[in-house]
Amino acid sequence: MTTSLLHPASVTVLTVDDAPSYRTAAWGAWLHGKVAAVLDEDGLRLLVPTPASAALGRRLYAVGSVELLD
Repeated sequence: MTTSLLHPASVTVLTVDDAPSYRTAAWGAWLHGKVAAVLDEDGLRLLVPTPASAALGRRLYAVGSVELLD
């Protein structure tokens, strides 16, 4: 599911190593030019493939290129 999200003041960026259950979906979004995101009780979490890709993940989020995962 692709959606547009309102941009909260702060988001958490995690690597797929920190969220292994989302590894395949996060890589799939990344390969299609989107950053994967999970919305839970703690807020919005962006999932990126590697620590070095955190800045690009934030940029993709800022322009609305986000894939919200279940």
